[in-house]
Amino acid sequence: MKRRPDEPEENDIGNYTEQLHLRFQTRPHRTYPEYQKARKVFDKFKEPMKIRGDLDAYLQDVDTYGDKKHKSRQKRRLLLYAEDIRDRASVGDDGIQHSDGTRLKPREVNDLVETITRGELSATGDQQRKTRSRIEKKSKTLPEGHIEVTTSVSIADVIVSERFPGYTGKALKSRIRTVQVVIPKP
Repeated sequence: MKRRPDEPEENDIGNYTEQLHLRFQTRPHRTYPEYQKARKVFDKFKEPMKIRGDLDAYLQDVDTYGDKKHKSRQKRRLLLYAEDIRDRASVGDDGIQHSDGTRLKPREVNDLVETITRGELSATGDQQRKTRSRIEKKSKTLPEGHIEVTTSVSIADVIVSERFPGYTGKALKSRIRTVQVVIPKP
């Protein structure tokens, strides 16, 4: 794992058994500390990487690994979720738009991001314009099913769901189930 896995593909192998074989392209790590972090997570990673979900789990741990000096895994996942919401709101993807189908204004996106992160992250108009440009030029894609659901992510997801009825949560690995509890009157 000297290079970061990228663009995973699953292929069937074997004539008698249905086995999947995972293969992927690689790209260099941006920095040496990023490589060190990826290596440390890989050394502790116990699951075999046979399908795309296994690689996603590994990369999720690499991208959210924390220690006492750095952000916790749960907090990092919330920030990943907020960044994804910012990107989707920039182009009006996944129902994060006005009821008439128009995109949110940068100020509205910033308010949403600050609300779900309790002020930890903000979304500038410049970030949103650059993201929108990259997505429209196809140099950036909005991945689906890549964020693990944690308590903080599920709380933020409820906020987004309440504000945008068309929101489906494409970025989450699993949908959050809400349970309605009815308490009988005495």
